[in-house]
This record gives sequence, structure tokens and C-alpha cells, in this order.
Amino acid sequence: MMDQKVDFANTEIAFKHLPDADLIRAWTLFRAINFKPLVMAGPPLISCALKLRLPIKFILRATVFRQFCGGETFEDCFPTVERLKRGGVYSILDYGVEGEKSEKGFEAAAEELLRIIRSTKNNKDVPFCVFKLTAIARFELLERVSQQGPENLDPQAKTEWSQVWQRVERICDAAVSAGKLVMIEDRKSTRLNS
Repeated sequence: MMDQKVDFANTEIAFKHLPDADLIRAWTLFRAINFKPLVMAGPPLISCALKLRLPIKFILRATVFRQFCGGETFEDCFPTVERLKRGGVYSILDYGVEGEKSEKGFEAAAEELLRIIRSTKNNKDVPFCVFKLTAIARFELLERVSQQGPENLDPQAKTEWSQVWQRVERICDAAVSAGKLVMIEDRKSTRLNS
């Protein structure tokens, strides 16, 4: 799919599409991220500030979000994909939803993933897509499958696991049909044996 050799050590290729101001912003952000006390205190402070409705969203959007996200919606990502491609950098669409609790939520996440995969079928600038397994399955179920294996689940959990497996198969089948690779991101190693 990629028509050029990838050299991860060549930072000129990776960053040539960025103006100096963006590079300085990124450098500053990564320096801050390497400061352990800030990393430890940051999430609780941000959570508290958001609960108190303090006006910090613009700071998050201009720093962390801008560095790590292509957009808030699938469609918002394509200007970033195009800009990166002009610099010789391919993109990965990572559907970052996770922590759903209901079958309706899991199914909605699966449908959005299918839409993303199908929409990138003719876009060679997006060679693969990524999603979190926790977008389409309960975390507790994934833990049980990891610990016990799917064959040792109770009947209700086996039914739920079967639905998860069907969603994974639909997503992978869509990726194959679209000529895309798909990566499944998980915090722990979950065995996907059916």
C-alpha cells in the first residue's frame, strides 16, 4: 500500500509539513509530558476543572487535542490526512471511543467503525484503521475472557462474547473488503478465540 520506504529515523520527512510554530508547540508539550509530577497531577486537575466548568477546554484543544487528534469527527480528520500526505506521511484513523456499557452503544460504535472503514476504501493515504476493543465490548467481559478463556464463561457471558466476536468479524470483513488493515488496540492482552 505504501509506495515509499519508511524511515522512522528521518525526522525531516516526518515533520517537514509543520511550520516552526507547530514544532515549538509540540516540543513544549512533549517536554511537559515528560515532567512526571505534571503527568500525575494533570488528569485529576483537568477532571476537577471540567466539573467546575472552568474555561480550560480551549487550552486542551490547542495543546493535547491538536497534537494527538486529527479532528472531533471522522470528516474533520481529512484535512489533516491531506496535509500529512503532502509531507509524505500516511495516516491512521484511530476511533478512540471506549468504555461503552450497553449493547446499543457497542453496536453504534461498531457501525461507526464500519462507516469509517468503508469511507476510506479508495483513500490510499489511510492504509489502516485502529479501534479499541473496549468500544465494542464491556471491559469486565474482556477481563473475564482474558482470565478464564471464552470456553469457561457462564451462558450469559458466552452469549455476550459471541456478540462481541460477531462485531469483530464484521469489522475485519469490512477492512478486508476495503483493502485496509485493521489494528485492535487493547490495554491488556485479550484472547480473541471463539
